[in-house]
Amino acid sequence: MTYAYIVTHCSANLQPIRWLLAAMLMAIFTGCAKESDADDGMGRFETDEATVIAMSSGELQQFGVAEGQQLQKGMIVGLIENTELLAQREELRSTLAEMENNQQMAISQGELARRRLADLQKQATSLRQQIAEVQGEKVHYEELYEKGVVARNQVEAFDTRLDMLEKQLMQIEEQIGNTVVADEGSHGMSPEDAAQRSAELQTQLTQLDQQLTGIQVTVPITGTVVEKKAGEGDYVTAGTPLFKIADLSRMTLRAYLSSESAARLKIGQKVKVATETGLTMPREYDGIVTWISQQAEFGSKPSKDNSQGATPQAADDGLHAVKVEVVNDGQIAIGMRGRIVLED
Repeated sequence: MTYAYIVTHCSANLQPIRWLLAAMLMAIFTGCAKESDADDGMGRFETDEATVIAMSSGELQQFGVAEGQQLQKGMIVGLIENTELLAQREELRSTLAEMENNQQMAISQGELARRRLADLQKQATSLRQQIAEVQGEKVHYEELYEKGVVARNQVEAFDTRLDMLEKQLMQIEEQIGNTVVADEGSHGMSPEDAAQRSAELQTQLTQLDQQLTGIQVTVPITGTVVEKKAGEGDYVTAGTPLFKIADLSRMTLRAYLSSESAARLKIGQKVKVATETGLTMPREYDGIVTWISQQAEFGSKPSKDNSQGATPQAADDGLHAVKVEVVNDGQIAIGMRGRIVLED
């Protein structure tokens, strides 16, 4: 009898607690649903970026780039002093001047050929050394590319450089062979032969001048410097990143929507976009839908509390990536959170 009383008494006392627990669970489930709806259309802002790399090896000079600086496409913002190329050009100029002087002084073909051969062999040796150095740098960058440290275009830059050096070496070696034949054939130089040699030297000088245009650091797009990777006086090699520039005038919000919400949008549609800083009131912008993923992506809706953006999860969430372009008033930064304002 006493046992029955205790059970009945406890059951009566627990009844209010049960109602309280039920109310709390209902509030939790309702809050989760609202949070899920609020996260629909969340994402981060991005824009077009370009990394400017060194196209030659040498000391970086007159490099006045600063983070936050506005640059125009085509601007020259630095020079790379390539002492090897400059030395080759001066040597060619000296050789050309000497040859013209020798022509005027009517120096014998054999003597001129021997001098010419020595100069060509010196140039060939210098080119072979450059090719070996660039090949070594390429191997190093290929290893970095395999580790994901550098981009593919930085590796490909070495192929362009090697192709240019190898073609120049081939021309030098061909001229060495012609010089030997001329030296063994006769000991006199006709005005026609002298003019031909002079033209060959002038061609090499023109090619070197073209190579030296690569020492100029040129801005590829109009935009803002978002990251500076090298400084005045640094020694850089071909493919070394110098700075990163981005067009901040227009930003793109890459957001994730449920299949139901994505179906309500179409490319070219005007929508509202709001920033989500968590510190200030959201700012709204007019935007245009530029792209809608046709397939669900492996990503969850970027939560306001998730500083890393989307987190991989099952594809059956039905999340579609959507890009909306907006005009930046200077208040939107790369990586800032934002959301598409969905009308009910």
